[in-house]
Amino acid sequence: MGRAGEFQRLQCRQRRHPGVLRLLLLQRAQLFVLRLRRHHAADDPREDRHAAGSRAGIFHGDLPAFRLHQPEGLAPPGAAPVTSAPHAHLGSGAVALGVAAGFVAALASAVAYFISRHHTSRGGSSPRLLVIAHAMMGAACLPVAWLLWPAGLPAARAWIAPLLGASCSYLAGQAVVFAALARADTSRVAPLLGLKIAMLACIVSFLPGEPLDLRQWLAVGLSIVAAVMLQRGGGMRRAAVGFTLAACVAFAVADLFIVALIDGLQRTAAEAAVPLGRIHAGFLAMLVTYAVCGGTALCGLVLAPSLRRSTRDDWIAGARYAATWLLGMAGLYICFGIVGVVFGNIVQSTRGLFSIVIGASLAHAGWHGLETHVDRRTLIRRLFAAALMTAAIALYVIDIA
Repeated sequence: MGRAGEFQRLQCRQRRHPGVLRLLLLQRAQLFVLRLRRHHAADDPREDRHAAGSRAGIFHGDLPAFRLHQPEGLAPPGAAPVTSAPHAHLGSGAVALGVAAGFVAALASAVAYFISRHHTSRGGSSPRLLVIAHAMMGAACLPVAWLLWPAGLPAARAWIAPLLGASCSYLAGQAVVFAALARADTSRVAPLLGLKIAMLACIVSFLPGEPLDLRQWLAVGLSIVAAVMLQRGGGMRRAAVGFTLAACVAFAVADLFIVALIDGLQRTAAEAAVPLGRIHAGFLAMLVTYAVCGGTALCGLVLAPSLRRSTRDDWIAGARYAATWLLGMAGLYICFGIVGVVFGNIVQSTRGLFSIVIGASLAHAGWHGLETHVDRRTLIRRLFAAALMTAAIALYVIDIA
């Protein structure tokens, strides 16, 4: 039977049984997710037994996070330890695709911040851009979440409470990032967001569980050195620095909530006897988080008079930001699925380097309203500092042992 005949048969079955087409689409989508997970060792079913793994392996990058490490001592007797390098089993073409997707994610997030900076530099409203962009992203993510939602997975407090916490802390972080971008160059703000590992380290050091090791505290020290180098020479207002640091705190809190959300989804699925791997759970966490953020933003558009007075430029900038940010999301998850979460987070952290290069190019082209022109020595110092921040993040997330 050809494709046309198969489609007619599906339409007939859909008229007789309204849920058949949705189930078939859900099966196709789940099959795609399973293919992404095939070589991802973090999706090993054994991981579900060890939800109390290392907190030190959490990294978010302002995006949904995964637990990166499983302590080797927790593996079942005789079982191979979980690895975070699934690309060891892949061909060079697949690895290249994963790395390229990670760089697309880093570039897209940097470009999204420039879109915000460009909008506010022309007199646009940061709050309106925030709510419009997230309302659009929520509208895009909600149907995909419905399509990929596992049949039989119930609503439960185990994942709803972390979902609300992740959504609130993420939106708070994005709001203060937008406020910082309205007061400082993107090439100054984006690299400083790497200080989130310092905030995360301070938070988890006060929580019960496995403490951070010397390697991770060394990474925190390197990130602080990089931040000092980025700030050397001044030029960034104190308010912008304060907003950026507040964003780092908010995103660090969002890290913890999102890992709890992924754990809660998997725990609820296990109790309901519904198969749900780590990558699938992480992708669902991303979708439902943006759906909730979109619903919150939509309420803001309806209820707040100042937000209702949006202009055509606000909607255009919001659409550009939403499309660019979601492109980065897609690239990041493709990278996670192919080459692993650890390497994916390291690649994604290069957005600081991208923002400096893009900013220097814009300043050279005469876009001084977006970026301040700097001399060659300052540019080289900032590039070195951004590279040092990426190295600090790599040191933080890679378990050398």
